[in-house]
Amino acid sequence: MKAAILVQIANSTAMAAASASVDKLFQVIHPALMQVSKWLTTFGEAMQTKLEEFSTMLDRVQKLFDQIMAKVSGAATGEDIMIHNTYNLFDMSHTGIISTQTSKMWQQAMGSVL
Repeated sequence: MKAAILVQIANSTAMAAASASVDKLFQVIHPALMQVSKWLTTFGEAMQTKLEEFSTMLDRVQKLFDQIMAKVSGAATGEDIMIHNTYNLFDMSHTGIISTQTSKMWQQAMGSVL
């Protein structure tokens, strides 16, 4: 019984020390977390837009590379490549589905009034 009481005392002391250490850590990193929060609020939408533009550019480069590889291999016809590239142009997320959001984006880009 005496050993069990000593273990409980040691555990509560260790838990208190750990809790104090975690509290100290949060006090130290709180200013940095607040700054990151401000940055996300300020630059979040602009960052998302730039990432989407970058993703679109990578898709275009990949399509060009696919065209070059198809011509080198000679396996696909021009029509096959055109169908593949056209679908992939609209399936920007590469999910196999052309979303309504993507469709609306392309309609707006082409000057259609929604």
